[in-house]
Amino acid sequence: MKRTSIRALVCAISVAMVITACGSDGGGGTADTVDTPIDTTGSADTTSTEKTVPTPTTVPTPTSEPTATTESKGPASGEPLKIMQIVLDSPDLGLTFPEAQAAVKGRIQRLNEDGGIAGRPVEVEVCQAGFDPNAANECAQKAVDGDYIAVVSSNIASGGDYHDVLSVAGIPEIGYAGYVPKDGENPLGFMVSAGAQGSVMAAANRVAREFSPDTVAVMHTDSPGGVQSLTDASSVLESLGIEVSPVPIPRNQPDLSAQVQTAMGADAVLNFSTGVDLAKTLGGLVQAGYQQQIVVSAGVIPALAAALGPALDGLKSVTPWATPNMNTEGYEQHLADIASVDESIVSTALGVEAWAGADLFARAAAIAASGDSAALIAALATITDYDAGGAATPMDFSEPGSVIAGQPAIRRNTAVDCTFQAGVCLADTGEWYNARTGEPVD
Repeated sequence: MKRTSIRALVCAISVAMVITACGSDGGGGTADTVDTPIDTTGSADTTSTEKTVPTPTTVPTPTSEPTATTESKGPASGEPLKIMQIVLDSPDLGLTFPEAQAAVKGRIQRLNEDGGIAGRPVEVEVCQAGFDPNAANECAQKAVDGDYIAVVSSNIASGGDYHDVLSVAGIPEIGYAGYVPKDGENPLGFMVSAGAQGSVMAAANRVAREFSPDTVAVMHTDSPGGVQSLTDASSVLESLGIEVSPVPIPRNQPDLSAQVQTAMGADAVLNFSTGVDLAKTLGGLVQAGYQQQIVVSAGVIPALAAALGPALDGLKSVTPWATPNMNTEGYEQHLADIASVDESIVSTALGVEAWAGADLFARAAAIAASGDSAALIAALATITDYDAGGAATPMDFSEPGSVIAGQPAIRRNTAVDCTFQAGVCLADTGEWYNARTGEPVD
């Protein structure tokens, strides 16, 4: 039986994220002071990313049509058209998401091989904003000044006014990850999921169904985004008559054992902490044998899954995207597009989302009469049944979204339940439901 201490777990995550403040056994840094070991059954190496993923037989093969393609037009040529992907990658913090960039690059490569937009190739520029709202605004202004036709599959959690910079200039944002209501309010936004808000709502619904609790502790980062997660979870739980116990998680504190103990006083836990803090809180709950917790699958990055190893098995979660065992053409194509760029990259839910944004752009590009923003927006308005090759429920872009009041950029708010097995969250039944209400969706 292999045993891993919380300190070792946090250090493993920190190394994987290039965070060097774990410290020595003597204390200091960001090492957790709880040293009770995690019982990880089996002999698998918990640092290995080589996983054998079991495939449940309960998930049905989808009946949706595969991602639409057009008759081959031959490779694009001529002066390139430019799109931008704004990312929160922060290499100095070890926070990088290569799967998202590779998913976009691979999908656009296929678009160019099939004629691009009106025969012209498309170039992708990645603009790194990190967590700096001013940097995000500068990226947006660069897109305006440089005549970029769209911003595609961005991932920005820094806030700021970059949406306004782009929308005033008439530049659409396609397939970006949302974190706060302002992201959904973008009038030229074409999101392919409800982002963090939807995942939080789905998790709240699942914790209510799964454990029938009277009280739920909501562990969230002590940040604007974390407070929004608390708000979204509370709106669901309180509507069901469930008492909410907020547990704010200060970022990168050396000891979160007090927060873990507070959370364990509730009947169930929603764990929305992130990064190293998620490693500490999730690991602390696991080592204490506390089973009544739900996490959002996107938060369990590959490094965390590898470090937890078999201890992660059985952890319940939710995701707005099809999982590997749902056998959708879109999911398989997203893996192929990433592999065409770099076969070593391991994808995540963020990779699927980025690919879907690029795929939606490519669908509109095949329709657009010319290579400008206005033609692209007009083409998007003709797409009424986009489902990312079965990796999502259908979305209608012909009208502003109405699934979340006041957020027209959001056209769907659906999710599936999944459970971690061998480091991967696999769908329990593959049945989609409304993340806000919990009602089944065909």
